[in-house]
Amino acid sequence: MADVAEIGAERIEEIIGNASLHETTIAIGVATDKVIALTNQTPSINIVSIPMPSTEERAEMCAIDRKLDAIVAKLRNAH
Repeated sequence: MADVAEIGAERIEEIIGNASLHETTIAIGVATDKVIALTNQTPSINIVSIPMPSTEERAEMCAIDRKLDAIVAKLRNAH
């Protein structure tokens, strides 16, 4: 079955040149899903969770940034 998927993918490559970006994206997605299904692979999914700082945390970070900027300015002026 994987061979059939590879042959299908090769055929898509031949005709995809005339397709729009939207059509190409869909076709490649479907082909990829079929190859994964036919080879009994599980798709890898990466989920990223980025905690957003609260208003108070942002204010604290800004205060720290200002203090560090002041230290850097003093160091630059010392030379």
